[in-house]
Amino acid sequence: MSTSLHHHRTLATDEGRRIGASLLIGFVTVHTVLWIGLARTIPGGSFMDYREIGSAATPWIREIVLPLLAVLVFQVIVLTRLGWWHSVRRDRSRSARRLIWAPPAILLAIGLVARLSGGALPDDAGYLVGLTLAMVMVGLTEELTFRGIGLVGARRLLDSEAKAALATAVAFGLFHLPNVLLGTSLGSAASQMVVTAMMGAAIYALRRASGLLWPCVVLHSVYDWLVISVNY
Repeated sequence: MSTSLHHHRTLATDEGRRIGASLLIGFVTVHTVLWIGLARTIPGGSFMDYREIGSAATPWIREIVLPLLAVLVFQVIVLTRLGWWHSVRRDRSRSARRLIWAPPAILLAIGLVARLSGGALPDDAGYLVGLTLAMVMVGLTEELTFRGIGLVGARRLLDSEAKAALATAVAFGLFHLPNVLLGTSLGSAASQMVVTAMMGAAIYALRRASGLLWPCVVLHSVYDWLVISVNY
């Protein structure tokens, strides 16, 4: 057995139930439907177009935080039933390659450049609190799905770590295509799909470098905070 395949099987084999590809796809689908469906239907005001998210009037709680709280509850139920808590939180080992830190560092640098080029930070305390809560929920729920449950499942279904990494990056990109239902154009959603797939690969690199999920949540949340606050 090759060293890389042995290492992949070490990462892939852990506690909890095994599930097939259809159930894994179904999990991501439910995440998507919950998020988009609740974002569009929770009462309390008019729906804000996706392209306007980050503006001063963004309804952070109603349109992002509450829908993602429902997603989080669903994720907790799934993780508990599967018994994957440990596998999702941490890998049995981490990559010793120093270059693997480069992709997440580049992603953070891109976010910082975007923020610096966007002028002064917003001075609205309510806006900043809402933005921060929303981005933490986005980072937490999306990382639980893609660098958490999705990666653990892909490792058990596929025969190499590279394939598992590619599958979760592609799935992360495709996850953003339904943003057309939130008001973005098909062309913009398609380009976002490519960009977020690359972002997913960079965050996966951080998972392998650190061996942990929580740094991925932090990087994802910080990057989104930096980029979306520019729209104020």
